[in-house]
Amino acid sequence: MAHTFTTTVAAPRHEVFAWHSQPGAIRRLMPPWLPMRVLRESPSLRDGSAVISMLGIPWVAEHDRADYDPPRQFSDELVTAGLSRLLRWRHVHSFESAGSGTTKVVDRVDAPVPRRAVESFFRYRHEQLAADLWAHRQARAWSEKPMTVAVTGASGTIGTALTALLSTGGHRVIRLVRRSPASPDERRWQPADPDPELMALYPFCRRSGPANILIMPALHTAHISSSVLRQLGGGTVIGPILLRGGTTNARSTTPGVPFSSKSHSALQNHPWSSKSLQACM
Repeated sequence: MAHTFTTTVAAPRHEVFAWHSQPGAIRRLMPPWLPMRVLRESPSLRDGSAVISMLGIPWVAEHDRADYDPPRQFSDELVTAGLSRLLRWRHVHSFESAGSGTTKVVDRVDAPVPRRAVESFFRYRHEQLAADLWAHRQARAWSEKPMTVAVTGASGTIGTALTALLSTGGHRVIRLVRRSPASPDERRWQPADPDPELMALYPFCRRSGPANILIMPALHTAHISSSVLRQLGGGTVIGPILLRGGTTNARSTTPGVPFSSKSHSALQNHPWSSKSLQACM
């Protein structure tokens, strides 16, 4: 039984194909409501394989070298021993130039499942792809230069989505961990005494002593840390804002949450004012 799902995205074909080849693409396309977790990404769309856990059962999707034709198409097929005998799943990803810098994305699936069982899956993939391509285009308008971004909590729900978004945009992600690093892109993180190797990634930062500022993505994701800071170190929580240096570039980053002039004044008059922040920004 074959099903075809199509959408048109506002990006040229070579860019859409390249996005799929970036680390994190499969994680960005995985609907959060499905009982599936990416265990290993494929190193190549040509002949690599990805491993996904589905209700604890490994789903090995292997790319077919014969279908690899960048930037036109690639494919993957379920090859898990035993499972592939019970369920045939072959997915061909095609990309067609649609004019005016747009691309028609065509997903053809050969599997013995009704269309309604997978329709929402592909609708989510198409919407996520379009949204991510738009986000990367907006980011490039600000700066074409790829960044190196250190992320704490990279294995959590928010961290997993964030690191995948960054890597599909061509940025290098350094995962800060409390254990011994297990890969070249991991660094052990001790906030009060950062690893010199980690700091070497940021030569523009002139800080030489212990950190006195902890920036967290959201208070609700760092409740314990902020409580400890307030009680033990007399820390002050100011947010949600985005600090960009200078004296006035403090902006609210949460829709609907205003950044008042009173908060702005408090930030400017704080011992670590926006001027001191420029040393590491």
